[in-house]
Amino acid sequence: KPTVFIIPDGQQFHVRKGTVKKLKDKWFNDEFNVIGIPGRIISEELAKKTMRTDETIDWEKAYCFFNSYQWCSDIEMVRKHILGDDGKVMLFGGSGGGYLIHEYLTRYGDNVSRAFTYGAANPFLDAKLGIITDTFYEEIEAMGSDYQKKLRKVLKDFEKERPDLIMALSRQHYFLKAEELTKAREDLIDSLYNGNREYFEKIKKDYQVNAINDLMNSLQGVGIRVRIYEIIQPLLNTFNQFGERIYPTMEMSCHIAQPLIQLSNKGKIPEHTMDLSKLKDLDTEVFILTGYEDKAAGYKSSIELSKIFKYCTIFIADDDHMFKNLNEANLFNKTIITFFNYGLQSDKTKDLLKKLEPYRFKEHIQK
Repeated sequence: KPTVFIIPDGQQFHVRKGTVKKLKDKWFNDEFNVIGIPGRIISEELAKKTMRTDETIDWEKAYCFFNSYQWCSDIEMVRKHILGDDGKVMLFGGSGGGYLIHEYLTRYGDNVSRAFTYGAANPFLDAKLGIITDTFYEEIEAMGSDYQKKLRKVLKDFEKERPDLIMALSRQHYFLKAEELTKAREDLIDSLYNGNREYFEKIKKDYQVNAINDLMNSLQGVGIRVRIYEIIQPLLNTFNQFGERIYPTMEMSCHIAQPLIQLSNKGKIPEHTMDLSKLKDLDTEVFILTGYEDKAAGYKSSIELSKIFKYCTIFIADDDHMFKNLNEANLFNKTIITFFNYGLQSDKTKDLLKKLEPYRFKEHIQK
């Protein structure tokens, strides 16, 4: 059986002891040997080693323990242990896990036969191209000047709770379809503009704001903050140019990663790097699935990334970060299974792409 590693990164928790069988049933079938690699973030003992005697976190040590070089080395150790020095593995991951796969490919790509990534950002390409995946400011602007004014008043009224409010605004798109987002934003801004604090408490619960705050303040939050620093660090100069414009996803990420940003500014931890040139000579077959409506990982940088690989197919779905439309059509998992079984050039994969065609983003039909 071909071996597939499911790869999460430091922000993701779907791969845990006892969960891999469910993930295999959801995304794969019995034709694959599926292994989940949860990564070092699950090790509370490792996180405890970052604590000083006064129980504060030594963030320099945290960076040394939890940076992506360590994660990639862990994946490589598992590959060698299971498949031997020369064994080829297949990799599967989405969002931050997809980005981690791309990072792994720059270091150990010769050991990967096929890789499937979905909704994966690439902050280096975003920075190079001047891409801002967070389009919140422009979308609020399109709702009319009243909502810009209302939002600024809300942020002033809720100044002490700004991090929670910004997080709620950032997380809305994870819970709603693209066509529902504008109405939900109107409801949120109008309710808070009118001082409805009960509504504020409700959305903090609905969008898991309280749960995330608890997580960030736990030992597991140490590794998460390091990973978020790695993702946003290449973008800091770009976002610093936009003054008072409101970009909730970036602001939330900066708030979470602040201890690492401060260390980076002092030169105490390195800037995050990624040598994309290492990808161009790989024989790895890569399938990149990206969504036009994805507010977390822009499709434009995925297009640029796909051009680097020798053997790569990119599919831009008229969909969001959660690929709700493809999942509802039962095509998400079929795409995964077909690609891993047959590769990019097979007739079966070509037939699958024809079935995906109605779900492809087409520029000319956009309003």
